[in-house]
Amino acid sequence: MVATDITEIIDPVTENIVTEFITQDIIGCIVQDITQDIVLDIVPEIIQVIEDITQTITVFAIISAHFGSDEL
Repeated sequence: MVATDITEIIDPVTENIVTEFITQDIIGCIVQDITQDIVLDIVPEIIQVIEDITQTITVFAIISAHFGSDEL
């Protein structure tokens, strides 16, 4: 009877600990995947947009300097 009582106490505690570690591991993997997606996918797109804007401003400045800002 005593062994059964100890098992009844230990099993749920062990199960909770294992479940918590597994849950933390899964959440960690999900966060890591999301972070990796942001770094690999979104950041290069943001850089490309900034480069496009910079190029547009540069072209506009060249045209503006050539024709004069009054004619634009």
